Amino acid sequence: MIKGFQIKRLEPLLFFSCTIVACFQFWTLPFFYTLDGPAHIYNAKLIAELWQEPNSPLYQVFNFNPTFVPNWIGHLILIFLNVFYTPEDSNAILLSLCLIGIPFSFRLLVSKVSPENQSISWLTIPISQNTLMYLGFFNFQIGITILLLTLSQLYQFYQNPKFSWIKILLFFLLFLLLYLSHLFVLFIALGIGISLPLYQIIIKANINHKIVLKKALAISLVALPFFLLTLSYFLNNSPGLTKTYLSPSTLNSYIENFVILDSYIPEQESIFNYKVKAIFYILFIIVIYQKISSIIKNAKLSFNIDDFWLFLAISFLTLYYILPDSDGKAGYISFRLIIFLLLFFLIWAATRKIENWFKICIGLVIFFVQTDRNNYVFKIQTQLNEFTYEAKIVSSFIPKNSVVLPLNFTSNWLLSHQSNCLAFSKNLIILENYECSTGYFPITFTPSIPNYSLGDIPAISIPSCGISPNNNARFSPIDYVFITGNETIVNDPQTIQIKNTLRNNYKLICKTNNCKLFKKIR
Repeated sequence: MIKGFQIKRLEPLLFFSCTIVACFQFWTLPFFYTLDGPAHIYNAKLIAELWQEPNSPLYQVFNFNPTFVPNWIGHLILIFLNVFYTPEDSNAILLSLCLIGIPFSFRLLVSKVSPENQSISWLTIPISQNTLMYLGFFNFQIGITILLLTLSQLYQFYQNPKFSWIKILLFFLLFLLLYLSHLFVLFIALGIGISLPLYQIIIKANINHKIVLKKALAISLVALPFFLLTLSYFLNNSPGLTKTYLSPSTLNSYIENFVILDSYIPEQESIFNYKVKAIFYILFIIVIYQKISSIIKNAKLSFNIDDFWLFLAISFLTLYYILPDSDGKAGYISFRLIIFLLLFFLIWAATRKIENWFKICIGLVIFFVQTDRNNYVFKIQTQLNEFTYEAKIVSSFIPKNSVVLPLNFTSNWLLSHQSNCLAFSKNLIILENYECSTGYFPITFTPSIPNYSLGDIPAISIPSCGISPNNNARFSPIDYVFITGNETIVNDPQTIQIKNTLRNNYKLICKTNNCKLFKKIR
């Protein structure tokens, strides 16, 4: 008994340690690179400048989105952190919150649903390091953490026979945070908030139906403002028109191969995914066998409150095969659905009987997988940091509030927004700003934006430049051109025209191994 007690005390400590160690990858290098990370840091700095300086020259190009859109939470956190830390350190702290938040909020939820199986939360450590995290989808990652916290409160709220107005206020705050993070997680929270009490009534759980209905009504009223906000958002932002569906074989392979765990190069990461996949499959066989055995033993198909999480997992699996992967604006829908399929399956699995030997196996596998994955990620990030370091050198040659046109001639998709690193230490107008072009981020391009041009080439005709045309605006030349990669080996008509313009109107003032900076000749 003493030995078992010691193991129970040791497991949470090991879980905490493994999760913290996983964050070392964010701190071992000067900057941890994600695809959208530089853009989020850049726009957080723009927001802070626009708030603090009403007469800032940045207002010529940028302005706040007139619609109260989601996708604020990551920017707000970065703005706060930037007051005390460098942008690089703020990025590391935010990524650490994304990675730590999901396992710990999941563990909190399981502690209320099935306290004896909290160790199942070890499997959420690799899930938190999913593809979307490495893509820099900070708002969505934070939204998952807030969602799991919300579900733990909802579950406790409906299990408690008493009604609490303090809880209702808490749900209002949680729904607000969910709206500010991502609409997808908000929809899930609202759906569960309404469906959980209905499920309890349908299965005839031992509860006071009047109290449950009163709670459900209160949750519905609390959710109403956010439903109206969502409606307003969609009225002001038309959905994408191009829906992309994945083939059933592709969808099957995503699940079978746990593609959601890929970060950079799937072929090299299959060894990590294989080990995690094996644990999931064994767990799946164990819990499904238990459920089938229970049905056979009782000679009837019966469900209890724990099976609510199984129905949620099945619902997300169904949506996975029905919904498009993209509608032209929202993307990676299939990956998002897989994450929730896995999370809700794990919650349900935690309600089953899991032997201690298997729990120990889960912890050991995840520990060794994380160790190997961290070493792999460090090698990739070392290469990416070369570009980030060179961008910092180039930035020292660019005066504050200058207009910079980035041109990317590399084949590395992770460097799509690398130019935004130029603005980490100063305010710059970088014409590659995908957030301003979407309409669902806090800031947008102002309608009165100048018509920037590179010589005789309109900036709007250059793919890396996402600004909108303004026929009534004055002509405005671009101050600097920042090139990543080797433009000399690219010879399409537009690139030839750009190179001729640079040769005649710009001067090379800085060159590193991978980057060049050209300044306009006055």
